[in-house]
Amino acid sequence: IYVVSAQKLLIMSIDPQTTNSVFAGTVLQQSGTPFSSASLNATSVLYVNGITGATPPTSDVLVGLLSIPSSGNFTVSGDENDGATTASVALSGTYSVNSASGRVTTTASGANHPPIFYLVSANKGFVLGSDNSVTTGFFEPQTGGPFSTSSASGSYSFGSVTPVTPDVSYQSGVASFTGTGSVSGTNDSNSLGSGLSGNQAFSDTYSIASTGRGTTAGGAIFYIISPTKAVLIDSQPGSTAIQEAIK
Repeated sequence: IYVVSAQKLLIMSIDPQTTNSVFAGTVLQQSGTPFSSASLNATSVLYVNGITGATPPTSDVLVGLLSIPSSGNFTVSGDENDGATTASVALSGTYSVNSASGRVTTTASGANHPPIFYLVSANKGFVLGSDNSVTTGFFEPQTGGPFSTSSASGSYSFGSVTPVTPDVSYQSGVASFTGTGSVSGTNDSNSLGSGLSGNQAFSDTYSIASTGRGTTAGGAIFYIISPTKAVLIDSQPGSTAIQEAIK
């Protein structure tokens, strides 16, 4: 265990991976207890990843908006890159909150394996899928809307987070957004079999809808969490990892 602060720990198992799969993650202190259905009352940005059933397995990543149209009901609208296929996702259902633990169980129309949430605070928490994709992720409240192309302006550091398959290309870098639809920067990538490709310049164009969903001509899809943070995925075929961009 490594202590980041009184509210945050980083943890990792030390068993040999030949004995037990690696276990690593983040522990966050809860606030706002006791919880209730009203603990989910606004739009959050959700980002999760898992693995496909392919051989060898590839990544399955999703980013989108978790909305609460009324107490006890939720919708998810987003974008998923499942191995080699990118598609829009639309899900709706109901939820029930355990007041003591913050554990949220869901039912969803057309979904045999609906997700489970654990609340950290209002509109913020961890996500666990109940399907064979071993989906995990996080959601956090969206602020600063309604959005437009000018909502992304200035320099953002970005990097891959929690890639789940070895064939994913790890990315890190800096992107500068003009606020008028152009973005440029440099990045480093490292992938299995190809090694490091460092300090590569790039440029692209982008647009952002009022919901905070943005796209680039080069194929990235991103969702704005706040004026200083966004999450993105690549819509191109093949394995991809969720990336965070922070101003």
